[in-house]
Amino acid sequence: GRMEMREALCLVLCPLGKEVNLTTKGGPAISTLNTQDRVKKLRNTSLENIIWQLNEQDGGKPAIDGTDFKGQVDMDLRIDSFTDIPSVNRALKPYGLTIKEEPRELEFFVLTEKDFASTNRHENTYTHFNFSNDFAVF
Repeated sequence: GRMEMREALCLVLCPLGKEVNLTTKGGPAISTLNTQDRVKKLRNTSLENIIWQLNEQDGGKPAIDGTDFKGQVDMDLRIDSFTDIPSVNRALKPYGLTIKEEPRELEFFVLTEKDFASTNRHENTYTHFNFSNDFAVF
């Protein structure tokens, strides 16, 4: 296998405008994003929790943080599922954030299978991301 930069359509967490409403009151770090609670809570944790949750969705696009925000946040997100991006965006709007689909260059681990039965090199495709001749995992 090899590491390779490839363009992929991603879910990018980014600011809606110039101002974001991201603060914390401090205290213990709490995340209920992976619960069935109607209101998901973040307390004194980073936005990486949202990115992680988006990346955990089956069949989803790669998610990345495009905010450049490095601090901790307190958030109450009223959503049923992280697969419902319009709902997630409604919940993020009061904080000045949104999720957009954008193409981005990501580093993938690429496996290429050779057909050892013939003398000619033959590559088979096993890709989830529709890259030809390779299987790519980000």
